[in-house]
Amino acid sequence: EVAGEAALRVELESFYAQTAPKREGRPVVRWLKENSREKIVALALACILWVSFGYQKESVRRDFTVPVEYVNVSTDWIIEDPKVTDVKIVLMGPPQAFQLLNPDALRLSLDLSKVREGLNEIPVSGEMVKRPSNLAVAGISPSRIGITVSRLTAVSLPVVVVTEGRPPAGLSVQKIGVSPATVRALIPARLRENGLRIRTEPIDLKKVDSSSSLQVRLVPPPEARFAGGKTPAATVTIRLKKSARTGGRP
Repeated sequence: EVAGEAALRVELESFYAQTAPKREGRPVVRWLKENSREKIVALALACILWVSFGYQKESVRRDFTVPVEYVNVSTDWIIEDPKVTDVKIVLMGPPQAFQLLNPDALRLSLDLSKVREGLNEIPVSGEMVKRPSNLAVAGISPSRIGITVSRLTAVSLPVVVVTEGRPPAGLSVQKIGVSPATVRALIPARLRENGLRIRTEPIDLKKVDSSSSLQVRLVPPPEARFAGGKTPAATVTIRLKKSARTGGRP
């Protein structure tokens, strides 16, 4: 018989110590000793995979030519030609990122919110390149972009009707008019005194066989801009008359 609870605990601990003794050694050391060959092979494979893919991740570089987009241009400004339309960039990243890359989506975005009138030299940085986040910009050429910006001023430009050819036989032009005769436009202030005009698209008189009014498109000079960004149209009125016949063959 066992006398008391304490004595019972001592007997039970003694019994379990004899039937199921505790295993000696540290857990980590014991784990390393078990199936050591398989663990060494797995570690070697992991190293090979890291060298094959992890090292390449830092070494793959590819060149691209990307367009330049000018953003945040105030409606009071105009970018003078010639202007840079594309740049060359070098991207670096893992091969998998290049396999998924759409080159047409790459572009350099140039913020013009702080430009001044005249020539501006803007430094180019990798943050300006729109690209996937897993690709880094390793180089850009040119490193600076120069643009000339002019302030726009509102003026009234005369409309000039452009024609080509002659009316059909027996007809001649009596009068040509256009409405409106002038069009409001925005041009660089420095060109205000240059006598700019807005021309119509060419009208082929050979196709006009009677007096008529034609809706024609205006072709503004490249420096001109219009309110709302839409080029207005004009109505050209052509009045014909019968021409006197001149002498024929003798």
